Amino acid sequence: MKAWREGLAENERRMMLLGGAVLLVALLYTIIWLPMQNHHATLQQQVAEQRKTLEWMRTHAAEARSLQASRPKVRPVTGQSLLGMIDKTARSAKLSDTVKRIQPDGSNAVRVWLEGAPFDVLSRWLGQLEQRHGIQIQSLNIERNEALGRVTARLTLESSV
Repeated sequence: MKAWREGLAENERRMMLLGGAVLLVALLYTIIWLPMQNHHATLQQQVAEQRKTLEWMRTHAAEARSLQASRPKVRPVTGQSLLGMIDKTARSAKLSDTVKRIQPDGSNAVRVWLEGAPFDVLSRWLGQLEQRHGIQIQSLNIERNEALGRVTARLTLESSV
């Protein structure tokens, strides 16, 4: 290689050196500078989007606080056990035929097994338990059934009041 380079004329050596320098600059630009520049532009775009989100959150924070303050307070039904409350509300939600077992789980929790329950009715029932009675889902396992829109659910409900 050295003999080949020494066999070149002076002008040819300069051209080879200049070509190598141009190739080196082009490689550095495409391998290092261009990806960094693209990454920087992407980060700037993400920062702009995050600032918009932050501004939206700040403008709506007061509304969220007022909605939370106006939320009706949960009033537990006095004199009724959690087990009885679950059974009563399941019957009123037309889920009693799908409830296979209700079992106490400690002093303030109940395990419930449902088979073939309509998913939308189950969802509504769980929402009403939380909103009206302060009963929250501690654990939930839902599997779909063969029948369209029906599920098998195993859940643990806990009284927060």
